[in-house]
Amino acid sequence: MKRAKLIAVGFTLLWSVVAGANTCVAPKPARISGALCGRLIDATGASVPDVGLRVLGAADRVVADVRADAKGDFIFSGLTKGKYRLTSASTGWLIEFGAFEIKSSSTTCSRPVTVRLDTSCCCFGSGISNERPAH
Repeated sequence: MKRAKLIAVGFTLLWSVVAGANTCVAPKPARISGALCGRLIDATGASVPDVGLRVLGAADRVVADVRADAKGDFIFSGLTKGKYRLTSASTGWLIEFGAFEIKSSSTTCSRPVTVRLDTSCCCFGSGISNERPAH
């Protein structure tokens, strides 16, 4: 009887850890003044060069496309105030939680962001970070 209870408790604890690990809560969208610019990185923190990026607006309408340079740096200028979503336009890369908001229209980038790319859907630290990219 005790053994059955211990197994049941162990299973319940294990299930709660597994279920908790698979629960993702999207972070608040990054708030950006001016143009969206930054650097693409992978899960290890290494720069990812030559990846196409796309900004989507209302109703997932394509607003702009760019390609990151050899260092993984990119810039979207000329975005008007509003809410957007950043996606990868290159096959094999995903940006999860790529939502951001432009607070003021500007052609200059006031604060670079870091964008983490993943090869599969995951929740752990991906998306747009307001941390300055390492140069």
